[in-house]
Amino acid sequence: GWGASMAVAVWIAHLCLLAALTLESAWAGDISVFGLAEDRAVVTLAGGKIRVLRPGDKLAEGITLHQADRKAAVFLVNGRKQTFTIGDAITAAAAPSTHAARAIIMADPSGHFFAQGKVNGGTLRFLVDTGATHILLNPSDARRLGIDYLKGKASVSSTAGGLIRVWHVKLDEVRVGDLVANSVDAVVSEQDSAPFALLGMSFLHRLRMDRDGDRLTLSQRF
Repeated sequence: GWGASMAVAVWIAHLCLLAALTLESAWAGDISVFGLAEDRAVVTLAGGKIRVLRPGDKLAEGITLHQADRKAAVFLVNGRKQTFTIGDAITAAAAPSTHAARAIIMADPSGHFFAQGKVNGGTLRFLVDTGATHILLNPSDARRLGIDYLKGKASVSSTAGGLIRVWHVKLDEVRVGDLVANSVDAVVSEQDSAPFALLGMSFLHRLRMDRDGDRLTLSQRF
């Protein structure tokens, strides 16, 4: 009768909603963000082809890039906003075991390569600097990351602004995109002026670096 028909309709609607939520969850988990810049995001879906998206570009049916900056990419998944960062991509979708771990970094308008990374589990913004021997942190970031740098070996370093005091430390873990390195040499400067850290050769020498225009790809060596 009418009651049975209503029960069937409600049951079908429930299944459709459950299927939509399951599909949305699978899509969200399969999005990997490898690089970020103003109004651009370098992403893959389910480990597929790498694509550079701008706001309004469709990644797949029901998945559109809403906005992007150097910190995060916001996708519309079935009309709902979901935010991803480069650090989140590591847990959102693991890199296929047959592929090398990598990070893709887009140049900013001035031509510099900034990357969002993690040090000892805490987030940090890096400027890629092949001229720096070590990773360089300012004291505020070091304290925020729980690094007791004053127990490190002190020395004096020469910079464009003159001589400064630094402390040598070991970072337990450094992550950029899918790339992970342990026991990485770093120095902490006494100066607190720079709003970012330098990603120096103590991390970069372990990687292969390929530049193609405004895109820099860091990949794991084998």
